[in-house]
Amino acid sequence: MAYFDLLLPRENEAELAREAKELGIIPVFLYPFKDKKEIQRKRDELKKTLRDNPNHFVGVYTVPKSLADIKRLTKQFWLSADFLAVINPGELVRLAVSNPRIDAVFRVPSVIGRDSTEYRRSNFNAILANIASQNKVAYGIDFSYFLENSGYSLAKLLGREMQNIRLCRRKTKILMASLAKNPMELRLPENLSAFGRVLGLNSPQSKAAVSSVIQDIIVRKEKRRSGKFVRPGVELVE
Repeated sequence: MAYFDLLLPRENEAELAREAKELGIIPVFLYPFKDKKEIQRKRDELKKTLRDNPNHFVGVYTVPKSLADIKRLTKQFWLSADFLAVINPGELVRLAVSNPRIDAVFRVPSVIGRDSTEYRRSNFNAILANIASQNKVAYGIDFSYFLENSGYSLAKLLGREMQNIRLCRRKTKILMASLAKNPMELRLPENLSAFGRVLGLNSPQSKAAVSSVIQDIIVRKEKRRSGKFVRPGVELVE
């Protein structure tokens, strides 16, 4: 079984890749690129700097301020990037999960505001879970989000993510990632998987969250780039 993790490098790809290799992880580097030319330049750069770790992927993310940011992400990088992520979508979460070119959304709930006595204000509901499932947009759990919070804010975040996991686990793909910016934030796949079980995933789901869910997204993107993909379930064969 191959394990993957999504990382947010800060010009420290070599250090992140070295630590990922020690932990048995295939890194997927995500960048806030604005132009398609940047992704090819980064791929060329990584071929030189990561000669000892050639098994890696390059994706793009956005922290959207408007619908235009999501549209620009999908228009510019849909096929050129190995992975497309929307981080902290806020009130734009419905627009993000409604776009089938987005691979995953992260940091959906906020830690701001009080919960209702009847439910948690998790910025997600069963309707959005169905939309995400129909469009094959995965629900992402960002481990670094938990590291950034403590006390009451952490308790609220845990409760809200648990509620969203319950909404997603029977219909929407769920993935776990560290979104690490430095090597110290990386975690063993087994640790991320165990944390997924704490949030409400069962054992097979928690294992898939750090392996096959991410791998399937990357493989699906490679098939689209190959020119053999027609539509889901239909491919050209020789």
